[in-house]
Amino acid sequence: MSTTATAIDWDAFEEANPIIVPSKLESPHLITRRTAAVCGWEINPPWKGEKPAWRDCFDISLRNCNRQRVALLIDTLAKACDVRGIEMRHDPKGSHHGISFFVGNEPIPLRLIELGDMVTYLSLETGKGYGRKKWKDSPRRPLEKRLNEVVRYLRGHAAANLARRLAWSESERKEAEFMRRRAELRKEIRREQKAVDGLIAEARAWRQAKEVRAYVAAVKVIAKQDGTLGDHAEWIDWALDQADRLDPLCISPASVLDTPRDQYRELDMHECLNEDGEIEHI
Repeated sequence: MSTTATAIDWDAFEEANPIIVPSKLESPHLITRRTAAVCGWEINPPWKGEKPAWRDCFDISLRNCNRQRVALLIDTLAKACDVRGIEMRHDPKGSHHGISFFVGNEPIPLRLIELGDMVTYLSLETGKGYGRKKWKDSPRRPLEKRLNEVVRYLRGHAAANLARRLAWSESERKEAEFMRRRAELRKEIRREQKAVDGLIAEARAWRQAKEVRAYVAAVKVIAKQDGTLGDHAEWIDWALDQADRLDPLCISPASVLDTPRDQYRELDMHECLNEDGEIEHI
């Protein structure tokens, strides 16, 4: 069933099933009983046991309003939500003082407030701040006649919240995927650039090795002519070793230049040598 079809079905359900507030409170809902116990209202049957916590009650803020009327409103709305599969419980992730109305996994807080000075009226509100929905009580349209609107809004708002959250989640997933691909591309570029730099360095070293060997060959020619080839023999061997060390195609002969730097560098001001000759930080 599509989302649109589901919304139309529930709209039709609300049209065909008007919520009627009775004139007398009978078999009060658990939410009603908890709220009455916290507020000190007398209803039948009375609450027994420890006083409930506000988080498990309907969130209300009243002064002089008719308590019987408020109890009937709360009770009727709670029973209507039960019929429609809307769960009422505290939302541990929210900041709401009382229960929230869960359509699926989407919590929507509701609060009943008494407003006005000379003439007071009730206002049923969702959440706080910008975008909150209000159903204001009036002689022509009392809250008793607007409970179907409230339930319809709960479903629509929950669906919008879910769609918004799914869209946001999908957007975050796509962004995370884009960032992952970019990170992988950066790694690939760094690997490729390192390989290219290594290739160029090897080619440069190979050319240098050829130049050194050519230079040594020229020295040998001159030494033969001068009759000093024997005097240059040690240097010639050394120079050819250096050419082999440069040449990436040859096995590098051992050299004092292979000594790890920590074995000969100057010590920093916060370093010293221990008994084994190793550097320690002080």
